[in-house]
Amino acid sequence: MFQGIIERLTLLLTLSATTGALILNVVGNQSQNVLLPCTFRPPINFSVEHLVINWQKAEHNTILHSFYDMSDHPDFQHDQFKGRTKLFQQEFSKGNASLFLMAITPLDSGTYICLTAVNEKNDFTINEVTLKVQDLKEPDQSETWDTRLLLVLLFPSLLAVAIYVILRRRKIHMHVTEEGVPLISIKDRDIEMYKKSILNEYNMIDTTRIISRDLDIVDPKMLASGTSRELMNYNMTMEKEPLDDFLTLKQCPAGKRILLIADAGGGKSCIMKTMEVVWAKETNLSDTCILNFSCTVLNSVKALSVKEFLNLKEIPSTLADALLQNPDRIIITLDGLDEFIHMLNLQSTANTSDTVSFTDTLQIGDLVSKIIKKELLPQASVIVTSRRNFDSSLPRWFDRCVILPALNIKEIKVFCESFCEDQKMSNDIYRQVIEDETLSCLASVPLHSYFMCQLEKTNSKMLNKSNTCSSVFIGYISSLVSSTLKDYADTQEKVNHLTINEKEEKIIKCVEKLGKLCLETLNSGQLRVNNIDMRKYGLEPKVLEYFSNVLLKKKNREEEYFEFSHGVFKELFAASYFVHSIENDDELIAALNTLLFLKDSMSGISKTKNDFQLLEDMKTKRYTLSRLFMGVLASQTDLFCQTGSDISENRKKLLMEWFQERIPKYTSEDQLNLLHCLFELQDKHVTFHVSTYIKEVDLLNTPLSSVDVIALSYSLRQCKLDRLDLRLCEIGDEGIQQLKDVIANSKDVRISANKLTDKSAKVIGHILKLKDCNVEELSIGTNNLQSSGACKIWEALEVNKSLKTLYLHHNNIADEGTEQMKRFLSKNTRLVKINLCGNNFSTRGLGNITDIRNCTKIEIATTITEDKPFFTFVQEKVDTLQAEIKQYNPGWVKTCLEAVKKDLEENISSEAQALLVKIKHLLDEFNQSPVPVVQYEHSPV
Repeated sequence: MFQGIIERLTLLLTLSATTGALILNVVGNQSQNVLLPCTFRPPINFSVEHLVINWQKAEHNTILHSFYDMSDHPDFQHDQFKGRTKLFQQEFSKGNASLFLMAITPLDSGTYICLTAVNEKNDFTINEVTLKVQDLKEPDQSETWDTRLLLVLLFPSLLAVAIYVILRRRKIHMHVTEEGVPLISIKDRDIEMYKKSILNEYNMIDTTRIISRDLDIVDPKMLASGTSRELMNYNMTMEKEPLDDFLTLKQCPAGKRILLIADAGGGKSCIMKTMEVVWAKETNLSDTCILNFSCTVLNSVKALSVKEFLNLKEIPSTLADALLQNPDRIIITLDGLDEFIHMLNLQSTANTSDTVSFTDTLQIGDLVSKIIKKELLPQASVIVTSRRNFDSSLPRWFDRCVILPALNIKEIKVFCESFCEDQKMSNDIYRQVIEDETLSCLASVPLHSYFMCQLEKTNSKMLNKSNTCSSVFIGYISSLVSSTLKDYADTQEKVNHLTINEKEEKIIKCVEKLGKLCLETLNSGQLRVNNIDMRKYGLEPKVLEYFSNVLLKKKNREEEYFEFSHGVFKELFAASYFVHSIENDDELIAALNTLLFLKDSMSGISKTKNDFQLLEDMKTKRYTLSRLFMGVLASQTDLFCQTGSDISENRKKLLMEWFQERIPKYTSEDQLNLLHCLFELQDKHVTFHVSTYIKEVDLLNTPLSSVDVIALSYSLRQCKLDRLDLRLCEIGDEGIQQLKDVIANSKDVRISANKLTDKSAKVIGHILKLKDCNVEELSIGTNNLQSSGACKIWEALEVNKSLKTLYLHHNNIADEGTEQMKRFLSKNTRLVKINLCGNNFSTRGLGNITDIRNCTKIEIATTITEDKPFFTFVQEKVDTLQAEIKQYNPGWVKTCLEAVKKDLEENISSEAQALLVKIKHLLDEFNQSPVPVVQYEHSPV
């Protein structure tokens, strides 16, 4: 009879069950038994193998009963309920998870949670039951049975009317004990299923192809410092971290925020995907769960809750709940924050007092900002990737900053060996790279090296012509499209017997339509081409499948779609379509103004072109797009031709006039982009003409990649510059070698704080020995030339006839660096001043310097006060620090101030003492608060 009642109850409850939290009230008498109702909706293909049922008391997370892996688990049951609970396994298939609780006592009163999960796709079903135990006299047997029957018969009505079905709440309840013992195993099982889905999605990723490299670790506060960074020592000794350690999360404790920075094409996304694969393969990383979010995918999202955010990964929905209960197990990666089109709020301070629920809906920009700032999921680890200089307010929110450097020449060799089919092919590419400075710089970007390897396989002639970024991309696309055209033509010939021209027309139209789509959706920040896009632009899925290396075919819960394997492909198709849509010179000028300066110059154009309007707000894309635009313009290719025609003479003249008018007017990033455009154009006549109008280049505090350096080298090689300011540009020894011709033709050269060693001193020495050297003032301070580097420069100054002023301050020069000064400088009649402040001279070294002073007219400063302009410079920077000290890395500033303090202590002048007082005051402030330890190669200035 009892079995029949249970069946009736199950049927009625199942009809009323929801996936939300049901709050039920149950009253029972002391010492008697009670049924705590709980229902769920079983799927059609229900299997008890996947069923999880967990009953617990809400007040103290006390476990009543746990069922999973097809059996009860009394080992987790609290002593209070030992031997007093029972589930009805024969009822599970009907959606009944009710618990029979025997011999109840007043201590059993309270709220109980029943959590059920049937598989990895369904949400948790949570039922809440409030039990009230009454201390009443024992009723007679008939009364007891009538009461039970009445309760059962009335229960459906209570459920529908009186049991507050409208109160559907999702509460978070811990599923581990205080000792960390798991209460249910659903999380581990779901994580394993999620790992399998990752391995299926990335089955093409070979983690053995990720070459071993070292990452640079820097203090994030350094990157958030202000514009006066030339005061700081840029040559600090960076901590190194092997890439293998980064991929296995050895330095990623719970609650930390880590920023990974690399240039475009540097391999950020590849590393994030590899990290996922490594995690999915490694069993010893099961305590954590990596959720890798591409910001290009998040661009299509407007608003959602934290729970919905996690479910974007299509993880088992039960896993999302479990992770939110254990956020310290979550590792979120936000890949490509520089591609994120939504507004971020990273300038304001974190507001940890504003409580946000996991179910509260937020704008996606606010949600991402709150996660970064630890306002949401503070216990989770978060790794963000971005290009350099994306947002100056970004680094301040991170505990660690990891910089992915460019490939060095040895790493390029290993990279080629990894991605080439045989050793001969690898050796051929490597030989071309080491013999050509331009190719060497291009190959330092992993994406470029990959394309070069693919070009060598398909069309080695195109590789020989790849001397710019866009030519590498265009060569790869052209070769791919040509191969695609052939494969498609062969297939269609067998099926439809189309003519060759018809086959070509079909694939060409596809490229044109795809280019139009790319241009018109570029500002969306998305890389997907979905079914709506294909219908709108008339794209055939079967044709798109032939671009398998460019467009990856994927699917989610809703649909199948295509996705560009890298953002540069979408930008290149857009640039190609844009170039070939231009019909006259007026439209070309309008396109250039819009792309490079966001100016709408549509006057004089006879027709309205929506293409120009689309670009006006495309600030984050315009630099890359403008460079690709120039590359396509130079090649005159439409991405399916192997070769293109040269630019017409009339168009060259138009470009000369356009560059001539604009380059002198712009500085910093706009100026750098214009020089890149000249580089991508690769027209010697245009470059030579424009170079005569460039007199100053100011890129102070603009970190330059190897590709930036080679663009400067090409575009400025024939310029006669009055001033070249490359301080704090991270150009390194390789950059000085690349820019030697530009430096030799410049009057005022400023290359301080660029991580230069005695290798650069050798190059500078060679420049100074040139008969046509134009350098009159050279600032190369705050580097690490050391004594050996100084000696190379003294030797060059014996024959140099141009240099008047030389700044060598803070270069780790010791007494040995002064031994040959008298020999070489005594013959120099041009040099007026040398600044040697902040170096390591003893009495012997200072004596050698005194000898030079006595036998020449050269002013040599060994202290700050001996060089009045330099002293004024330091005064201004100290005043700036007093006003903006919070912007700078404390350890960095403290080391700097200690160096200046040491220089001033023996000077009794009023100006020096006044500056010393300010410095001591600042140092006192540092000493009163903890200062992070930062190691330096030498004292900064």
